[in-house]
Amino acid sequence: MYCRIYEPGKTIVPYGHKVNEMYFITRGNIILYDQKGVVPFIMLPQYSFFGEYLMMFDLRCNYTVKVGGKQDFIVNTAKHDRTFFLCVTKDVLMSLFE
Repeated sequence: MYCRIYEPGKTIVPYGHKVNEMYFITRGNIILYDQKGVVPFIMLPQYSFFGEYLMMFDLRCNYTVKVGGKQDFIVNTAKHDRTFFLCVTKDVLMSLFE
């Protein structure tokens, strides 16, 4: 497991890309957007996770994942807050299932 830190508004997973990591949100939040990355439809708060089923079934992402706080849902996150993740690679996660 390793740490990743993203600035507000940064795209983590673009639409149509494969995910090679499972992300655990340890601080901050993320927002899921439509395929163009314009219309937000859900926010995942601190202590949520994502990416597990995309890795397990080798799927492409059918939404855009961005760090929250800059554009939408600003009530929950200050503009200057960064989002922290603990990440697990696909190889490590799959080895745990064996």
